Amino acid sequence: MRLPVALLAAVLLCGCRPSATPVAVTPSAQQQAVLAQAAQLRDGDLVFRRGRDLMSSLVLQQDRHSRFSHVGMVRREGGQVYIVHAMPDEPGSPGGVRRELLADFLAPALASDAASYRQPGLDLGALVAWLDAQLGKPFDMRFALSDDAALYCSELVLRALAAGGQTPLPATVRAPLLDEQVVTPDALRLLAGLQPLAGVSAAAPDPVLAVAAP
Repeated sequence: MRLPVALLAAVLLCGCRPSATPVAVTPSAQQQAVLAQAAQLRDGDLVFRRGRDLMSSLVLQQDRHSRFSHVGMVRREGGQVYIVHAMPDEPGSPGGVRRELLADFLAPALASDAASYRQPGLDLGALVAWLDAQLGKPFDMRFALSDDAALYCSELVLRALAAGGQTPLPATVRAPLLDEQVVTPDALRLLAGLQPLAGVSAAAPDPVLAVAAP
């Protein structure tokens, strides 16, 4: 069975949030490690997560080497640690660039794995100014790096790094029916010079749900 292309790409690059029904799960050691060093996180750090939902399972089935389905960037304010990230529309919640508390971003009902990284040498003032200006910007369903009128999760982080004075060149992949090649969260995680902070060793992955052909 093949997923609709737009849906597949959205999950691949940004992850999807599962239903609001509470799930009784324990955070992985990797999630706990990232949360435990929250006080050491600073603006511009990258936080990755692996989704638990069915759509993430379907996408991760396409490439078993992929570890993460979503990425966001740290923004500290008022003693709190937030994650700025881009999500597609969800039931009851419009899509786009938003921010939420680190603990909510890594809630065990949403994620089974997590890691944090730092890109050294950034102009954090310029990065923060750019990142704050993106809040409320729509989600990029075209996955077009050539246009910043809308953003997907990896694109948001890539452009924030550029605003901070770094212009990394991550690997890109070609998705069917999309006009441009796209950047995945794992491509950002593998950038040269990115420094691991916490959760670097992969958690035991959730079982990937097999989908039988009709």
